Amino acid sequence: MRRPRRLVLPVLATTAFAATAFAVPATAAAAVPAATAAPEASLMLTIVPDELSETQPVTTVTLECGPAGGSHPAAADACKLLAAVDGDFTKIEPAHAACPEYYAPVTVVATGNWGDRGIAVSARYTNRDCAAVGTDGVFAF
Repeated sequence: MRRPRRLVLPVLATTAFAATAFAVPATAAAAVPAATAAPEASLMLTIVPDELSETQPVTTVTLECGPAGGSHPAAADACKLLAAVDGDFTKIEPAHAACPEYYAPVTVVATGNWGDRGIAVSARYTNRDCAAVGTDGVFAF
């Protein structure tokens, strides 16, 4: 008995389509950056004391990530830390350091963007030093 020939062409076409369909995602995946790299980010970090004075002014720095820069005194370290928590300030673990016990309360504020996400967070600390310890150096300026 003879085999029908018309099945050969659809089988070849299906095989060629399947090979092409699997090749496209592999090419697209190669273009995706590593998950551990800091996304482009632009942040304004501000420390606002409850009582303003010459020794306790409002202090603001900029932080750029991807590549690290801005006026933050330790931009590369801050970007690395934020990349480890995907820009989520609430996930920052405090530094392993003592927080000095004096009362000069401050509010820290971070605004800007982390990748395609908007950032607008704030937190209160007993003093500037505790803000630096509590944010593992992100607010150490």
